[in-house]
Formats: sequence, C-alpha cells, structure tokens
Amino acid sequence: MEDLIKQSVFKGVVFSTIQKIGPQPLFMFSEENQFSILDFTRISIKSLSLLIDDKILTEKEKYTNVSEFAIIPFADYKLMGIAYFHFIKKIGKESLVPSTLTLFLEEKNRNFLYNNTHRLKPLILSFIKKLDAKLTEGHTNEENILPFFKNFFMNLLEIEKTPIIKILSPKKLKILLAGLDNSGKTSFLLAMGRKFSELIKIKPTRGANITTLDNFGGTIIFLWDLGGQRVLREGYLKKPHIYLYETDLLFYFIDIQDRSRIEESILYFKEILRKFSEEFTEMPPIIFIFSKGDEDILNTKEIQETIQIIKSKLINECRWKEPIEFYITSIFSIFSILRAFSSGIAKLNPHRELIQHEIRELSMKCKTIISLLLNKEGLVLGDYYSHDSQKILTPNDYQNKILDQELKNILEFTAPQFAIIWKIFSKFKTLKKSEALFNIANFHVLIKGLSINSTQLFLLFLMDDENKRELIDKNLPEFLEKTKEILSTYLS
Repeated sequence: MEDLIKQSVFKGVVFSTIQKIGPQPLFMFSEENQFSILDFTRISIKSLSLLIDDKILTEKEKYTNVSEFAIIPFADYKLMGIAYFHFIKKIGKESLVPSTLTLFLEEKNRNFLYNNTHRLKPLILSFIKKLDAKLTEGHTNEENILPFFKNFFMNLLEIEKTPIIKILSPKKLKILLAGLDNSGKTSFLLAMGRKFSELIKIKPTRGANITTLDNFGGTIIFLWDLGGQRVLREGYLKKPHIYLYETDLLFYFIDIQDRSRIEESILYFKEILRKFSEEFTEMPPIIFIFSKGDEDILNTKEIQETIQIIKSKLINECRWKEPIEFYITSIFSIFSILRAFSSGIAKLNPHRELIQHEIRELSMKCKTIISLLLNKEGLVLGDYYSHDSQKILTPNDYQNKILDQELKNILEFTAPQFAIIWKIFSKFKTLKKSEALFNIANFHVLIKGLSINSTQLFLLFLMDDENKRELIDKNLPEFLEKTKEILSTYLS
C-alpha cells in the first residue's frame, strides 16, 4: 500500500466512524512515519464533525439517504481533503453510524483536487459501496480490507495519469428542450428571456427552433426547442445523430395541467432515453420541467395527485444513480423559471456540489431561511432552502398566502434585476458596505455584492431576524476564503 501512495499525489486516506469515545479512524494508510495515530484521529474528528454539523437530520429523513461530499482544509498539516460522509450499518447491529472516507493531499496540489473532483466522486462512491458490504458482513480486519484499498489507489493512479489541468467552459453547449406539443417549452424560453410581450404571439414550434445565448461566461449556448407534434417527434427519433447528438443537457417538459397526456409524455421520454443509450455512449444530465404550475391551481388535490403520478413514473424510468431533478414552473413566476434554468446550467459544472456544500454551511451558521448565490444576470450558481422555507413557500392558510405572494414578489424582483439594482446602489459613494436590504412584513432580504476575479456576483439571504446580518458579516470572510478558488475555476 505504501508503494502505491508514494506514486500518488494523495498523501493518505482514512476511513472514520463515530465510536464510543467519539470520531475515530477505523482504517488509515499513508507513507511510513508520515502521519501518526493522533494525526489520523484529528483528521477524523474534523471531517466527521464538520459534516455532521452541516447536515440537519430531521425525524423525517432516512439516514440511509444522507450523503455529502466536501472539500475540507486541514491547515495544521498544510493539507486539503475530499471527504465523503454517509451512514453505515453498525457492525453486528441494526443501528446506523456516521462515517467519512477522506482522501488528502498537500495544499499546494489543491488544483488537482478541484479540477478532478467530478472524476474522483464516482470512484469514491464505487469503493464505498464495496467497503460497506464488507463492514456489514463483519469484516473489520485490515488484512481483509487492504485489497480493496489497494485496488482503490490503483484506480486513483489511472486518473492521475491523465489529469485535467484546468477546467474550461466549453466553447459551445447544446441544450435540448423536449416534450409534447403545448408542454410549455417555447413559453419557458420567452419568459426566461423576459420577452413577455411575445407570449401572446406563440405558435406551435415547427421542427427544431434553434436560438443562442452569446457571451454566457465565454460560452455560446445553443438552445434547441424541439416541436412536440407527433410527426416531428418521430422525425427526431429517426435522426438522432442530427437532433440528439452531442447534447450537453436535456430539459424535458411535462404539462401538469394535462393529465390525459401523461402516458404519452412518459412514452416519448422513454424513446429519447432509448436512443441515447443505443446511439451514444453517455447520457446527458436531465432536468424535468413540470410546467404550468400556476399558483392558483398548484395546491389543488388534482394537481398534487398528478405531480405524484408523474414523479413515480419517472422514478421507474430513471434507473441511473443520480436522483431525478424536477422543477415546477409557471410563466407567471420568472423566479421559478430562472431557478430551473440555473440548476440545469450548474449541472454542467463539476464543482456544482462543492459550491452547494459551502452555501449550505454558510447558511447553517447564519441561520438564514433561503440563501442564493447569483451572477449579474440573475442565474443561480448555488442555493440553500431551509426547512422553514417550505412553510413560507407552501402556505396553508389565507394569511400566509398573502405573505407568501409578497415574498415571491420581492424575490422575483431582485433575482433577475441584480445588475440594475447594483448600478443604482453603486452610485451612492457614501455607502460603506456593498449591500442592500429590503424589509417585507416580518422578513428581510439582504443582498451582498461580491467580486471574484473581476466578475460580479451576488449573495441573497432571506432572514426572519435583521440581526442575523451580524452572523453573515462574521462568517462571510471564511466563506469567501474557502470558495474563492473554487468559484474562480467555476467562472473560468
């Protein structure tokens, strides 16, 4: 094992669990005399404690579904680590215990970690699955476990032979918008482009309507709006090398107000999946858009039942590892459309989950209800929604409905209009802080301006107590220190 580690950029690995005396390393490997038991214990304590604190575990959540990746600095040792946190069955018992697998390398090699995270994660998940099976069976002897770690490091070395030196945004991205006719694809594009006056002139899309988003972070995005009439759908499936080839992202639209066409929509989606699997080597990321989720009908029993039916059918069809990701949108809520589109764009960046983790950590420390990291166009790069946010965004009585609408109005006003707001506030030379505050009912929306490598970003916080600004000011420097390098790569 030591010979493998000598060849690797990683200086060691430790698998830790919570035991009677606290976080402890169960298996640990490094070069001889590089790290002591005490060193491994400190690494175990930090990785377990950080991730346990970061995750709120409610009674409703199933521990078996809890899993988190994080990039963790170990400043005392001048190391950086990638840690995977999850629960395992306690050996010989039915109870579950927290565990982490932490790979660490020298701080000066952090770019390798940032740039190759999306390649490391599947390898770690595959290894953990095998290790968990052995531990559940009661194999805790290092002699039995050692071959698994050796194989793990051999696979790591394969990745290291062909490292990604720098993550660059592709020069061109192809995004498909697919679904049945009248499923809301074109309306989604028009609303996203804030061309509301064009909504009343919408005609059915004939063939593939291709539009572009230029100067999008140095990338040109080609949006393929595929008309959904039956004859057109048949044409796309007959010529996948024209319409489906080199798809970077698929938005699939389902009209939740048209229950009679659910089966037809699911069948079309299955055909698209089949073509991707038969004709191409990789499945693109998929975002499901549950369109026409207008506020006046969204909470009705019929619509809620329709949503559950669609979700259950999609779960049966999407059998890959990642859970399905869906967004309920309405052309009357630009924020719902921006959030859905942002999430899709973010899926194309391997650092998405790292940013999500850091946003979540900041939000937990500051006890905010909602936190959003946005660019000047109003697209969401990272977000956090607390459990309390669900009470606000899905009100149960008339009074809360009024408050809910007011909050949505201010979110929808601020999110797409950051550039305008910032120009207004930046004119006031006497401003000591790069921020703006909106008060609404018993809630407060705080906007903070950030500059990362000359790129303007914004943090938006929804709070129930204005005094939480002090917590934000206290924790923001640490957040920026931890994310500056990730965000620089994310935005490059």
